[in-house]
Amino acid sequence: MTKTDIYIRFMQQSRYDCHGIYGFKEMTVKTFMKEHPELEHNLKSLVVCRNCLQLKGTIHFTSGQSFEQKCGCSTEREEKWQIKVTDTYKPTLDFNKAYEMCYCCGLEVLPSGSRWSLFFCQNCNTWVRNFNELVGACIVPIGRHSLMNQAGLGGQEANNKAAIKQFTKQLKGTFNRIDVVYTHKQQVMKQNLDLLAEGKEARVIDILKKSQGMDLEERKTEAYLKLLGMLV
Repeated sequence: MTKTDIYIRFMQQSRYDCHGIYGFKEMTVKTFMKEHPELEHNLKSLVVCRNCLQLKGTIHFTSGQSFEQKCGCSTEREEKWQIKVTDTYKPTLDFNKAYEMCYCCGLEVLPSGSRWSLFFCQNCNTWVRNFNELVGACIVPIGRHSLMNQAGLGGQEANNKAAIKQFTKQLKGTFNRIDVVYTHKQQVMKQNLDLLAEGKEARVIDILKKSQGMDLEERKTEAYLKLLGMLV
């Protein structure tokens, strides 16, 4: 099967699933906020740094706490945020990042901060999962943790040298593909800022609003195919 064949089958198989879950042209800031009420106090404060292309801003949690999410330009060493849920349970995020933009389209805001956080918005994640299922392998990583990307070593194989060697090779390949996904995200974010934002720091709310005047399906499809072309 050629790369072109894979693309065609992928698009034919995925298009119905994407529209059935999440209509491209129906999404507005109003409906976005309705589906993501946790963003109500944060969306207006989030901006994209034009230098590192990461989000930063003041994050307000439902516990009443507020933290400053810093972008990749910050060199200041920080303690992990201690998020209060109850008086006895104070979980720690794996890293101090509450939100990121989708690693594929760069047009949706995602919850982050966990090793299990997804790279993709609902739309893009559906297409990526369908593609991986179609080719029978995790070609496009969906998150940071190896287990999310079908790379793992069972307890019974912990002393099996051949299994360990295979796992090491698989893990290296997964990390290399994650690097490719991150590179794609940086490229698509730069394109989005050039097209949708003005000023030194681009407000996320402005990106969301201005993207509604675009053909989101076409824009997201273009981003998908570019990402797949970098990985296949």
